[in-house]
Amino acid sequence: MDWVEFYNGGDESVTLTGWHISDSKRELQKFDLSFITVPANGYAVLSCSGSISDAAPTVAPFSISGSGDGLILTSADGTVVDYFETGATRLGVTSGRQTGGGSGDRVFFTQATKGSTNPDVCYLSYAANAVFSNTELYHSEPFSLEIKTKNADGVIRYTTDGSKPTEQSTEYTGAITISSNTVIRAATFVSGMMPSDVTTATYLFETPHSVPVVTLAMNQKDFDDVYAVSSPFVPVVEREGHIQYFEKDGSLGVETSAGIRVSGASTRRYPQKSLALIFRSGYGRKTVTYPFFGNDYIKTFGSLVLRNAGQDCLNTRIRDSFTSTAVLDMNIDSSAATFCAVYINGRYWGLYDLKENMNKDYLAAHYGVDEDTVNIIKRNTVELAGSNADFLRVRSYVVQQNASGANVVVPLTAERYAEFTKWVDAESIADYLIAREYFPDADMFNQKYWRTTDYKVRWRAIFYDSDFALSSERGDVLGHYFNVVGVPSADGSLSQMDLYCGLRSNEEWCDYFITRYIYVTKYYLNNDRLLPLFDSMVDTIQPEMDRQIARWGRPESRSHWENEISKLRSMLVARPQYAKQCLQYNFKLSEAQYAEYEAKADAMFNQNGGVFK
Repeated sequence: MDWVEFYNGGDESVTLTGWHISDSKRELQKFDLSFITVPANGYAVLSCSGSISDAAPTVAPFSISGSGDGLILTSADGTVVDYFETGATRLGVTSGRQTGGGSGDRVFFTQATKGSTNPDVCYLSYAANAVFSNTELYHSEPFSLEIKTKNADGVIRYTTDGSKPTEQSTEYTGAITISSNTVIRAATFVSGMMPSDVTTATYLFETPHSVPVVTLAMNQKDFDDVYAVSSPFVPVVEREGHIQYFEKDGSLGVETSAGIRVSGASTRRYPQKSLALIFRSGYGRKTVTYPFFGNDYIKTFGSLVLRNAGQDCLNTRIRDSFTSTAVLDMNIDSSAATFCAVYINGRYWGLYDLKENMNKDYLAAHYGVDEDTVNIIKRNTVELAGSNADFLRVRSYVVQQNASGANVVVPLTAERYAEFTKWVDAESIADYLIAREYFPDADMFNQKYWRTTDYKVRWRAIFYDSDFALSSERGDVLGHYFNVVGVPSADGSLSQMDLYCGLRSNEEWCDYFITRYIYVTKYYLNNDRLLPLFDSMVDTIQPEMDRQIARWGRPESRSHWENEISKLRSMLVARPQYAKQCLQYNFKLSEAQYAEYEAKADAMFNQNGGVFK
């Protein structure tokens, strides 16, 4: 949480009865300070947070932006007693005033002294940023890099190892010759001022990539600490790094600092790991806004993932991104994806899938909800965000144990179904099952569900981690989802399928599901749409595969990759007939019955104006 410190320079303590603090000139009485007493010649500290999860009678209901905020203190009669502009702060930097003989001007401190006297060492402002004479990504010939600053008395210091410059770093005294892959980070240092923000550039002497490029610059030891995490059973390590995103033509799209940590579970042991990019105010910004996935898609993100293609990295390396992209227009929570080449401190790190992070940031971006109201449950009970209490309650509404200890479905009658759907988004669950069945994935371990505590978003399943999708054109997983016993994993543990089993017991939902299944597979998940999408994604990464294979040996060879791509495409071509057969088998539909449902699906399509919805 953020905090504000009050100082009383008088000889008697002061209780702030009727006083208020606010971050808005339109709402001066935002927070009552009556409970605070500031001792004589002493300090009192107030915690501040705009997060619902931090809400408390003694916590002011606003956060302080790293880019600066105005704080207003008013007395009991409404008089503005003080107004303080915090100015831009960074991780480890606070702002305030010096007490005693110091002036009342705002200054910055690099040492936080919460609840006690401010440090003697302070800074009035920041030095001007260093400016590079060349910011182009790609180069074929050596060039001279000049660095300038607006501070006439400023000293520019720089690094070439990815670390942030300090006052002990190399001093810039003249043009630097750049002749190979290099990351340069520079800052201006002026006596009496805070060091400038760090200017970062990566220069590549490489054949230009056919995909966007993501560069990451950070202290090498920090990166090594992050990358050393190779088990899903140990805590991740997060360290700050600087990210730049370049479009295919080499133009810089956006740059920002972020927290870097490994992502994924079993794939953490792979030599090429997935990386999560976490945006936080302490690193400079809480979100990043950029059209990574096109101008018609969400543009503001609280976090992103550079995914290594998961367990499919040995074969086609597009299964997950293809399937998540293929279902985006369905009533499903799925991640957009784009391919990119990644460089870490100037070294090629391979081909990655840039994807949305399927966490509470996703819900906040797509649904406009407060992320602090989100519950996310993995598999049966694991709490990734919030509490699992409501999820367990909803599960027990439809599946209970009999006297013998066996799981049994409590049928959803019309009345119970109406109650159940107040908590569970039954239509979204239907679309999720359709997607899982059309791209059959026998890896049932990875189940996630989420909702908001106010039920603005009811319980929904998350479509993610499709590394084994469409492993066979004949695949059928519906029976697993409707198995009240649960589905065993390799370790013998069971993934419970209570929500699906409950819905299967309701005739109204089954009728909807069958109609929707035919509608989706006929008008959306059809090869007229899927094959061009598949071919386009293959064409995008095809020029990148030789470099990826040379870097990591995954896939093992181009010929292996091409063979796996060919097999996956053939399965995609054959899938429609088997998808139909799977539906008929699971719901015991004759051809005549299927035809009746198909007519209903056709009518649905016509009612939607011949457009899939």
